[in-house]
Amino acid sequence: MPPVHGGSRVPARRPPDAFPPRPDRTTAQVLLGIGTALVYPTLLAVIGDVAHPAWRARAVGVYRLWRDGGFAVGALLAGVLADAYGLTTAIWAIAALTAASGLVVAVRMYETNPGQGLGRAEAR
Repeated sequence: MPPVHGGSRVPARRPPDAFPPRPDRTTAQVLLGIGTALVYPTLLAVIGDVAHPAWRARAVGVYRLWRDGGFAVGALLAGVLADAYGLTTAIWAIAALTAASGLVVAVRMYETNPGQGLGRAEAR
C-alpha cells in the first residue's frame, strides 16, 4: 500500500474488515447529518437576527467560540461520564443538557418579528 505522504509508513487505506458496514449506524449517521445541516444555518441566522449590526460579527464569533468549545469540552465530559457510569448515562446526560438549553432559549430569547411566528395565519 502506498504511504499517506513521503515520510509516513502508515498505509493510506484501512483493511476492508476493520469497520464492517451496519445499516442501523449508517441510517443514524445520515439522520444526524441532515439534522445538523438544518440546525446550523438556523442558529447562525438567529444570532445575526438578534444582534445589532454594529456588533453582529463579534456576536457570531463569540457564538462560534462557545459552540466549538462545547464540542471539545462536551466530548471530554461525555467520555468521563461514560467511563464512570456507562454509555447510557452519558447519552441521557447529553439529552438532558440539550433539553435544558432549549428551554433556556425558549424562555430567554425574544421574537424579533412577532407577526410572522409559526402558526399565525397571514391577513387576507
